[in-house]
Amino acid sequence: MTMSAPIRIRVLLFAVQRQLAGAREVALELPAPATIAAAWDALVDRYPVLAPGRSSVRFARNGTYADASEPLADGDEVAMIPPVSGGANESRILELREEPFEAGILESLTARLATPEDGAVVGFLGITRVSPGTPAPGQETEAARHAGRDVEALEYEALEPMALAILTDIAPKENADSIFKKAEELVKEAVSARGQIGKTLDTYNAIFAEDAADVRKAYKDVEGEMERSEKQREQVRTKVEEMKTEADAYFAGWSESLQQIGNPDLRKRSEARMVETRGQFEGVLDSVDEAREAYEPFITSLKDQWTFLGHDLNANGIASLKPDAEKLNQQGKELFEKIDAGMKRANEYIASLRSSRPAS
Repeated sequence: MTMSAPIRIRVLLFAVQRQLAGAREVALELPAPATIAAAWDALVDRYPVLAPGRSSVRFARNGTYADASEPLADGDEVAMIPPVSGGANESRILELREEPFEAGILESLTARLATPEDGAVVGFLGITRVSPGTPAPGQETEAARHAGRDVEALEYEALEPMALAILTDIAPKENADSIFKKAEELVKEAVSARGQIGKTLDTYNAIFAEDAADVRKAYKDVEGEMERSEKQREQVRTKVEEMKTEADAYFAGWSESLQQIGNPDLRKRSEARMVETRGQFEGVLDSVDEAREAYEPFITSLKDQWTFLGHDLNANGIASLKPDAEKLNQQGKELFEKIDAGMKRANEYIASLRSSRPAS
């Protein structure tokens, strides 16, 4: 059997990564086939201090953004791109004016919104264009009367209380999209974690199989699967924390925006929707906590039994542990039920977010 040649790549580090690793560029040799995720794991093995930053890192392969699952070829360049700092604080001004905005509106908004903690101010200012553009449906005849004439000014009309209420409702859209994305990522990690725990349990059960050909190999395999389960657990925990951070900003902005709705009925309805949505989110967190509480005794029992066998890995030792293994499998079944319930609630929450998102 011919072994594949190893893949040699060049990894580029930036900002805090470069400072922590003490290197701008790192050469890695990976067993083939390899992905960007494998490159990250190899990098963390060499520089463990980089591990906590994984959730915020993006990747680029040969100058193009790439997913962690993308395969690598010999000679590739992989950039580990850390997050750009800033953006933690959020303020909003929702305001309608009858008179035109003054020429210095951007400077005025900068003075009202920017703080010494901000690193930049970006503004968008609309102006009147000279061409009238495409007429609205049914207005073609009227538009034809003014063909060839320049547009000098525009007048906008609005039902102000309703306009402010709608603006208040859609203003947190960016945060809602972020929660939506984080919730989807959480479900994806939970699915992977469930699969990994199942694989770990199956590997352990192989030790007790009557036709087990090599119990020592099976025993050794359990160690690797437990380590992967623990790693997967940490990835789920990271996704939960990320979703909580996004949700805190989302609901804080929503609560602040309520004060800008002048119509008492609209304000009350918006507040009721906020409470309902928050309750759904808290339900997801409760389900995650229940799964985590079920995981701890499961993994503790598995480690205890694995350690027990380490000094008594023979027919008698294995036979004596079978009742404990049966209890472990029951713990696993209960854990899977908790994980499935958590994923169900998370998917329901995602569905509610999807149905409430404005059309793009």
